Amino acid sequence: MEDDHSIRQVVQFVQLTVTYIDSFRHIQIFRETKCLVVIDDPINHKSNIYLYDLVQGMGEPAKTFSHSRVGTDFRIAVDETSRLLALYSSVEVCIQLRSRGYDTHFNQLSLIVFQFDEQFTHLQQRGADANLRKWYPSIPAIAHLIFVPGGEELCLIESSGNSRIFSLTTGHFRYVSLCS
Repeated sequence: MEDDHSIRQVVQFVQLTVTYIDSFRHIQIFRETKCLVVIDDPINHKSNIYLYDLVQGMGEPAKTFSHSRVGTDFRIAVDETSRLLALYSSVEVCIQLRSRGYDTHFNQLSLIVFQFDEQFTHLQQRGADANLRKWYPSIPAIAHLIFVPGGEELCLIESSGNSRIFSLTTGHFRYVSLCS
């Protein structure tokens, strides 16, 4: 019953605070009193991350992402044990080359990592965005992003079923060998 009450509180907060909801991107309860809510705001072309305190309530977003930076089809993974939040994005970037008289387009594949403080009240970016473009010859359709338990690694699962494990420590994908 306590979980039902907590969920009702979050939904009530969202209804009162955010009236332009297009969709919940992610919702997760931490330590029974904290709730992470990620909501898309299509009117302002951004997504907001709220760290909702079920006891004290809350107001402003902890982080806001412009869709021009992360796109509209990004993926999120959260690991409560390591207090990490990772965001994978694929955004088409256009660069005008005036000297050549044309525009060039390319896709930017980024992995952005954030760390929560110990109380899960603040969220800070950890390091620079990781550019994943050099490991993918074509743009992958990432369906899921999941933290690997027990370390600082992320599993990127493509819609095709292929998966790769990226180490946040080394900044590289893990070498995988297939044994018969």
